[in-house]
Amino acid sequence: MARIVINPKVFEDSRDAKCVAYNEALRVVMEEMSYEPAAEPTEEQRRFFSDTAYANDEVALRRTILARICVFDDSVKDPTDEQLQEAVEFLEDVMKAGVPQTPEEQSVVQRAHDMIAAAVRSGERTGGAPAAGGEPPPPGGPTAGEPPPPESGMPSPESPPAEAT
Repeated sequence: MARIVINPKVFEDSRDAKCVAYNEALRVVMEEMSYEPAAEPTEEQRRFFSDTAYANDEVALRRTILARICVFDDSVKDPTDEQLQEAVEFLEDVMKAGVPQTPEEQSVVQRAHDMIAAAVRSGERTGGAPAAGGEPPPPGGPTAGEPPPPESGMPSPESPPAEAT
């Protein structure tokens, strides 16, 4: 079992600490499952990570982008439809593998899946990551299958389509 060590400065904001913990946990899960994301990073994403350790490791780059999409980290700008779909499928695989063991973990993974899946189905999403705020959905909110709350930045499946301008 891998051990996750988080930079102590992250703990100044508990929301950020949870995001970092979930992000790192998902990357560890990908490694343990030998999961290699197929979705191609965009040029903007490659530029963002160009001065990091991910720049020279394609698998690590794709894993970090996918994990960040899954935790609504807005450092991943404009995820592609392929990346969002891969996030949905990866979270389904994680749930099927029984990785989330506590009710909180199960709730977070299920809600993240549902919110990203709603964006994929509707074809609508924000200009950055799948949801605003850079945080995973909190446990205890809508249950699986319910639309995300309006303040989440994600469109509700019942939302009328945006009018073209």
